[in-house]
Amino acid sequence: MNNPPATGYADFYEQYRRLRGRKIQMGPTRRWTGFTGMLNDLYTWARREGLLRGQRNRGREQSLKTLRNMVAHPNGYHLTTPVDAAYTLSSLAEIISQLWGHPTPGGRLYPAPVDRRTVAIGWEAQGDRVTICHAEYLPTAEESGTWEYVLVQGVFSPGETEDPTLFEFDSLVENTTYLCDLLWGPGTRTQALAWLETTQPPTDTCDHLDRIFLIRHHDNLLHLPMRPEIAAGLPTPELSGTGTQSARTTLVTPSSTCANSSPRQRRSTPQPANADSALPPRSSGATTSRR
Repeated sequence: MNNPPATGYADFYEQYRRLRGRKIQMGPTRRWTGFTGMLNDLYTWARREGLLRGQRNRGREQSLKTLRNMVAHPNGYHLTTPVDAAYTLSSLAEIISQLWGHPTPGGRLYPAPVDRRTVAIGWEAQGDRVTICHAEYLPTAEESGTWEYVLVQGVFSPGETEDPTLFEFDSLVENTTYLCDLLWGPGTRTQALAWLETTQPPTDTCDHLDRIFLIRHHDNLLHLPMRPEIAAGLPTPELSGTGTQSARTTLVTPSSTCANSSPRQRRSTPQPANADSALPPRSSGATTSRR
């Protein structure tokens, strides 16, 4: 029996109920998949259609389903504060906006892409001081033979959106919260300024949800995550072991200031992923050279 096109979800569900349907087509392959019209299957449909994103949000979506069932089928009484209610409504607004293809600027669940600009990261070769500034402020930065700098394309807008892990930048592994690319370096401040006089990198935006990383496991050591294109360029001795593909979705609340502190840097050389040591940013970019 042919049915007219549904004019809304209520109409669709009524037609579905009358037909006693069991499957609908989902995802890019249009595979027939079981569908009951309940919240769990609606989330499955939204994921396969690419309407929702973020790996950590998958867990949150499961929690939201549980909370919805607690409210719809209560077995007790509870009271929350206006702050909790506003938090829930804010999350609901983000979900609705994302379903309609509009990520939320500064959002917690489905944030919009963030702006990136050229940032200078400097460290004292004989000490433990590190500094970060926008490239246009580099002329006023430390100038001595003991300071080295790299120029990166990163998220650094104090007071707005700021990557709190820029101090841990390593061009070989992914230590930063947001996408960060090496543009130049390392070298002195004078050399960096000379490069900036001939090159003006444009600002851009980046979406940090659902990025793909490779994590190497070898000799009982779990290495820090790498971009696939970086891992592909490793020398043969570092290609042994097994790899795990991971999608990173970490979103860290930006700190209010990041300049002139003493960070703890993670090594890129093979060792457990939780091992920390004080190291300056690497200079290898997409190559395999090491400082």
